[in-house]
Amino acid sequence: MTLEYTFGTTTLSSLGIRISESLGLLDIPKVKNVLMVDLPMYNGVRMLDSKPKYDGRDIILHGWMKADDANQFNTNIATLTGLLTAGIQSLTVSGFTTPLVYTVICMDGVTIDKKWRAETMVGEITIRLKEVNQILWIS
Repeated sequence: MTLEYTFGTTTLSSLGIRISESLGLLDIPKVKNVLMVDLPMYNGVRMLDSKPKYDGRDIILHGWMKADDANQFNTNIATLTGLLTAGIQSLTVSGFTTPLVYTVICMDGVTIDKKWRAETMVGEITIRLKEVNQILWIS
């Protein structure tokens, strides 16, 4: 199965990026803090809300980037940086019957580990994302 990772309309594969490992896409996020009361006359604890609310999921994408030369590598990194610093993005993971779609922001940056060479450039890349729910303010 081949998965395609897309930010907005830009696929990571078009930038020479291949994702080898993804963390957090299918995890259940942590439950947000809720008011819980431990009453001595009842078993267990009492909770204010019976339907929990969840934190945003943390998504980490590990992979590698390949380019024909250092200039192409830098151009692709600049394009990726532009995508991830533009604010809230849509991340789509396709290749399943139903694609996975997340609203994310790059809060913890991108790590690129590379060795400069005159020929084909390859670098390891880690992208850290936080799932968010956009709040639309109506005035």
